[in-house]
Amino acid sequence: MLLTGSRREGQAYSRYFADTTPPDYDLLLEEGFINSEDELIKLDNIPGFVKIKWDNKTLLLKSRRQDQNGVWCVDGLKIKETYSSLKKLGMKSNCFDDFSRVTHEVTIDSASIQTAVSPKQEKMAQSMIFKQGLHLITNMRNGIQDINVLSKNYVALFKLYSIPIQIELFNKSFSKKYNLSPVDENCIIDFYSLCGPPFNIPLTVDEKLKADTLVSFYLKYKHLVDRTTDVDKFIKDRFFPHRFDADVLRAFKLNFWPYDIQKTFLKRFEATCPTLFEHIKTTYMHLVPKWSKNESTSADKQLEFRYSFSAVEITLSDKRTINEKILNSVARNIYYKYLHKPQSNDDCIKSYFVKTTVLWMCELMDLKAFKSDDNQVIAEVMTEKWIDFVCSLLKQRYCQHYFVDGINILASCSEKTLDEAYQILKSGVNMNELINSTLTSKLVETIKHQQDNHIEFRTANTDGTLDRIKGVEEFRVIKRGWDTDDENDESNDEPYIRVLLHKLYAVDDDQGNNWVKWKQLFIDTDYYQPIAEFNRAERESSLIDSAIDLSTVAISLKSIIEIVSSEELLEQIIKYHQEQLLLLSDNRNFQAKSDNNIYDDMSNPIIHLALSMPLTK
Repeated sequence: MLLTGSRREGQAYSRYFADTTPPDYDLLLEEGFINSEDELIKLDNIPGFVKIKWDNKTLLLKSRRQDQNGVWCVDGLKIKETYSSLKKLGMKSNCFDDFSRVTHEVTIDSASIQTAVSPKQEKMAQSMIFKQGLHLITNMRNGIQDINVLSKNYVALFKLYSIPIQIELFNKSFSKKYNLSPVDENCIIDFYSLCGPPFNIPLTVDEKLKADTLVSFYLKYKHLVDRTTDVDKFIKDRFFPHRFDADVLRAFKLNFWPYDIQKTFLKRFEATCPTLFEHIKTTYMHLVPKWSKNESTSADKQLEFRYSFSAVEITLSDKRTINEKILNSVARNIYYKYLHKPQSNDDCIKSYFVKTTVLWMCELMDLKAFKSDDNQVIAEVMTEKWIDFVCSLLKQRYCQHYFVDGINILASCSEKTLDEAYQILKSGVNMNELINSTLTSKLVETIKHQQDNHIEFRTANTDGTLDRIKGVEEFRVIKRGWDTDDENDESNDEPYIRVLLHKLYAVDDDQGNNWVKWKQLFIDTDYYQPIAEFNRAERESSLIDSAIDLSTVAISLKSIIEIVSSEELLEQIIKYHQEQLLLLSDNRNFQAKSDNNIYDDMSNPIIHLALSMPLTK
């Protein structure tokens, strides 16, 4: 998976100059690999577009269709449609389906699957999700459904999520980068074990003791929690905006450079930028499904693929000097402030024009020759250079595509549009406003402040103070008996207790009945026909981690029960994951060898939501 575009380059904030919607995430997912140019069919007089010959070996599982010459080719439109339908199924296994609505728009004219995430009009609180899950369990225990069938389906679901390659990919892409504890099979087993009692899978003695201890402590001291600030809502509103968009590309990676690119771009780039050439010569490129909009090929339009140079652009972006990075920043700021129009308007200057001009300037000009320790001075110089360069292109009505010969980036723009842009850049740009504008966010500091202060022990009366003291003493007894390496510094105990109580309080209802009901169903219920326990080694976990485990289980019960209660839905979910595993297997070597920082922003849970990927705590 590649995160591309402005977010990958750290320039997403530029869109706010246009007073537009939050910037998109541009994501490229590799569908497979093409190993030889013989597998491609070039389109006559349409540079940058090809068809992919289908075969029954490497492309056996890919959608296909005969072109007008009778050749079996990969059907790019069908691949996008299949992805969209499978992702809708994937959403059913994600608890965020209760909070947000995800749509995937597929068109023949767009290379990407346009994904939109928007909140449902009535968001369901976590406590309500927990309550509904408990209600479903009560119905199960009353014999409304065959518990043996549900148990069998539940074990099948567990096996689906515990496949080693999925765990391996998560650890390579997320755990290492974000300093998270690596996920192993035992983590998955622990989660499904804690969810197991409704399906006649009893908790281990250790799990039962720890869960009972934590919940009992919470029920005894929950009255001490004062949620003066709704931090959950505070964080959700910022990490889950009112609308979120992602452009998802399904791409085939080429393990070679096509001859037309070798003889033009590569030959030129090796001569002008020999050092950078060494970094990109084995990066290669991708093919993405998109119609060329040439009416002469309309009969085969869903079979056409366009060259994509996203991987090369990422490498070139990473290797830029400080002057070149500032150039890219001011160029994007100027575009979104003065030149941007709705992209639905065909007669407009597209944002790719900005990227193209920056690429050309970095190749043709020795920008690093300008020396200054003051970034503001550098920005002023880069702004003048970019405006001069762009105005010369606007006057010529021509901007050559950076990678593919014979394509004019400005071809779709009218002379009126180009003349207006020229006049704006020559006389209407307020350089001081752009250079001095700083779009910084205090989000991290604010969230930390809120988290540090949103829960306080009530000390307004003697009874509250006495309960607080008793709670701390009892917590220390529990901590001493817990088989982990929790810190022994007692000065941290009160903050520890605040976090622990909050984790369980966040999913409880106003009357505090959720955890009481959970205890009845998970701890106090006997199992008359238990199936075999999951095989696992006991895993140490801190008190806080155990509380997080319980709260994660609480909001997951509803979606899990809904899946295992429907044979049809479970079968569809399995099919969805089989498709994912094929992609993961194809991408395994690529991800392992990649030294690019391609996972920027991937910790944001909204991306998981857009892709319908299961979240891991």
